[in-house]
Amino acid sequence: MLVQFRAWEFFEFSSVIPKVKPSERQRRTKYPERVSIRDVIREDILRCLDQKQADFEELLKLLQAEGYEIKRGKHIFLKLPDGKIPKVKDLNEEFARLLSEKKADYSEYKKIKKEMRDYQIAKQNVESFYAAQQSWDIEEDMKKKLHQAR
Repeated sequence: MLVQFRAWEFFEFSSVIPKVKPSERQRRTKYPERVSIRDVIREDILRCLDQKQADFEELLKLLQAEGYEIKRGKHIFLKLPDGKIPKVKDLNEEFARLLSEKKADYSEYKKIKKEMRDYQIAKQNVESFYAAQQSWDIEEDMKKKLHQAR
């Protein structure tokens, strides 16, 4: 004969966590930021691209210096120091997207830079006009004082 022992029937257990109605529970609104493998690779590639290498082979050498293992075959693979291998095809797609975003941002940057240059020119014109106006006002005051002194 099997006898089942149910501890909760004999002892009263009290939970450390108070019971709260679902409507009174707080929802998490801020989640921890996660860094994906793609983000790490993207940052390393962009850091290497900032060094203005001449061709793709130099880029691969820089990535090897960063600790990546490069495998060549039908596709080129970058093996991270921790052993994960993303496909270069996926990285190329991501890089193409980032490059198009960079070009769009650069055109906006050029437009803002031109506007700033125009504002600087306008500021210099206003300052020179204001300085000329002040000197003209001072000359007029001097003439009035000479006229009144006579």
